Amino acid sequence: MSVSQLGDKLAWHDGTVLKVYDVASNKLIHSIECPAIAFLEFSPKSTILATWRNYTGQSFITIQLVAVVQMV
Repeated sequence: MSVSQLGDKLAWHDGTVLKVYDVASNKLIHSIECPAIAFLEFSPKSTILATWRNYTGQSFITIQLVAVVQMV
C-alpha cells in the first residue's frame, strides 16, 4: 500500500489487481491487473505511480509506471 505525498491518493495491491483511489471522494480512479507487486511509490505530484515486482524468470519487466489520472 502507498499513500501519495500530497495525501490525495491511495494505491494498494490485492495480489492480482492494483487499485488507486481518490482519498477525498473514496472513489476508484484506476485499476490494472498486474500480479506480484512488491513495492509501490507515487511521484511527488501524485501523477505517476511506480511499481516494482520481483523477477520471476518469465518476464524481464520488473518496473512499471502508471499514469494516475482521474477517470470521468
